[in-house]
Amino acid sequence: MKQLVELMDGNITVNSVYGEGSVFTVTIKQVVSDHSRIGELNIHNQQIVRRSVHESSFLAPEVRILIVDDNEMNLEVESRLLEDTDMAIDKALSGKEALEKCIQVHYDAIFMDHLMPGMDGIECLKHLREQEGGLNRNTPVIILTANAGSENRELYNQAGFDGYLVKPVSSESMEETLIRHISSEKIILRSVLMGADEEINTSDKYLEKLPVIVTASSMCDLPESVIKKLNIPIIPFWIRTEKGEFKDGFHMDAYELIRHMNSGKDAVSAPPDEEEYTRFFAETLKKTHHLIHITITTSMSKEYQIAGEAAKAFDNVTVINSECLSSATGILVLIAYKLVQQGLPVEEIVSELEVIKHRLKCSFIIDSTDYMAQRGLISQRLHRIASALNLHPALRIQDDKTRIGGIWSGRTRRAYRKYIASALPPDTIPDSDVVFITYVDVPADTLAWIEEEIRKTAYFENVVFTQASAAISSNCGPGTFGILYFLKSNKSYNIGSLINTVAAEEEEIYEAGNEEDNAGEADGSYAEAESYGEAVSDAEDVYDEEPAETGETVEDAPSGEPWLKEINCIDQAAALKNSGSTEALKTVLKIFYDSIEERHAELENYYASEDWENYTIRIHALKSSARLVGALELGDQAERLENAGKENDIPYIRENHEKAMEDYMGFREKLTPLFAEESGKPLADQYLMESIYQGLLEAADAMDCDMVEGIMREIAEYEIPADEKERFARVREKADMLDYEGIKEVIGNIKEVT
Repeated sequence: MKQLVELMDGNITVNSVYGEGSVFTVTIKQVVSDHSRIGELNIHNQQIVRRSVHESSFLAPEVRILIVDDNEMNLEVESRLLEDTDMAIDKALSGKEALEKCIQVHYDAIFMDHLMPGMDGIECLKHLREQEGGLNRNTPVIILTANAGSENRELYNQAGFDGYLVKPVSSESMEETLIRHISSEKIILRSVLMGADEEINTSDKYLEKLPVIVTASSMCDLPESVIKKLNIPIIPFWIRTEKGEFKDGFHMDAYELIRHMNSGKDAVSAPPDEEEYTRFFAETLKKTHHLIHITITTSMSKEYQIAGEAAKAFDNVTVINSECLSSATGILVLIAYKLVQQGLPVEEIVSELEVIKHRLKCSFIIDSTDYMAQRGLISQRLHRIASALNLHPALRIQDDKTRIGGIWSGRTRRAYRKYIASALPPDTIPDSDVVFITYVDVPADTLAWIEEEIRKTAYFENVVFTQASAAISSNCGPGTFGILYFLKSNKSYNIGSLINTVAAEEEEIYEAGNEEDNAGEADGSYAEAESYGEAVSDAEDVYDEEPAETGETVEDAPSGEPWLKEINCIDQAAALKNSGSTEALKTVLKIFYDSIEERHAELENYYASEDWENYTIRIHALKSSARLVGALELGDQAERLENAGKENDIPYIRENHEKAMEDYMGFREKLTPLFAEESGKPLADQYLMESIYQGLLEAADAMDCDMVEGIMREIAEYEIPADEKERFARVREKADMLDYEGIKEVIGNIKEVT
């Protein structure tokens, strides 16, 4: 049989399932001799009752979609094709109108025509994905086109569309597309009536299978909520202890493992064996024509080799080595899922994944080397040195190799900050869609601080927090976290839409602590639905900055907050979306407010010294933090200055720096009423400021350090006026160093206290 098929330039594959039999699929090239239509062909039982009037395959009363087409007649037809679904359907006659609607309404999906005057579908999609304050930056967008060629399909994939339909579209094709892209919880499938004497045959069952399913192991470290929502089959690693063997994530989670190992007991992770993989593949193949399994790097596990051996029993299983670890593997899984949604052939999906995986960035910083030493990943001698010198190593996994990516000494947060800078270097351009922060037993307040530091360094639409699997945790130990993302290219995969869909439908609560304290953390995604703030903890010896408190979700945020109504200097919609809640917004605003003087002084110093490299890095950080709090105009100014710095356009910087800095410092005055009132400190008036400066001049003349310290303690009880903040900061800096001449020089330059 195989020889006969190959003689006809075809191929044959087999899909075998234990206990159920095998399905052989033969593909043979066929020349079309006559393009005339021969009628409707149905390989199912011919006794199925057909209706003259189309009945939708599902109902979706909670779904709202947008159809964009410059032809009013097309709009009417396309909307009527779906009217039986009970969906709310909005229409737009141009890209501009679509963008206006998208900033006001969140849609579950968007159908968009390609060729439109003024702004075509590709340009509109680009603006939609970058729309400040837009509610549909991650909404699935399906392009409607009359051009179905492979070149055009590649163009649409590169542009970042989630799928395409060829005009004229049918109700069936539109419904099938929506079923793939809309949450199953919002769709009520209809029961299709069939004739009483109809028989369901093998071909029916085979056609009901999905074209491709993507699978992975528990080591991919995707949030459990995402895995469940997307129905991604996961095979668990094993955790072996003296008490027995446990399935990762099923019988033992990371917290249980950490408690077990903290008690001095050992635990080792291991992948499933070949027989387990064979059963897993066979079970999954009941639901699909082809399976793509993505494994972690061979430098950390034998999963790829074992899964590859098991795949040899099937003609329709492909195993891909992600060459990385943890949520970086998870990112590749989500991209594969997106490519499957686009209806690409298996060969194209696999080929694209092999290219994408080399753009993945995967690294972790280890708080303590205890667990690495226990696992034999480092020598006991190196462990003793690291412990004695308080060293924090970082692991970098790329191109199927694991190596030390840096070692930092000192307090935990100091090392964390240096690691963040190393993981997000200024010469690297991440894809802004999503970054994963995968962690092992890291307190919630520290996670909040990590998020803030990352947002200062790079801009990401979605920051996703997920607890590492038990298998990962067994090798790294508490206090470990990783920054996992992929580099920007000319193609957008919009995997943030997969994260946001879950985040919008499920509220995940994170609490730090242990079982005895009734505290414990649950896995999941913060994305942009939840964020952290900061709280003070003076007693913490290991940290050198203030920790944070968790805020509430946007959905639960109280409306009409009095303080929020008073803030008119920011785009509140964008700020709330970025921070996650009103409480979190107030927190990040406070952080932004408190850092203005220091960041402004840094920028002024770099500008004055013509250190354009560091100026560009700091202005980049200002761009990210400004956009985070909704200071969009300031963010745009900073972006233009950043681009000028990258292009060495110094004249532009000189021309626009002063105005940007003036606007930046203006936020100090605009936000002072909010935070000065909150602090409970009275505002220092003009007379008091004049007295303080006069007293400091006398103390400086007398070189009386006690008098200087006394004056500074006195003024600490007051809120400094906004227009004096910058100058007083310079005085305080000189006073802290007991630089008496410097104090006199700064105060001497102050002609009048306003």
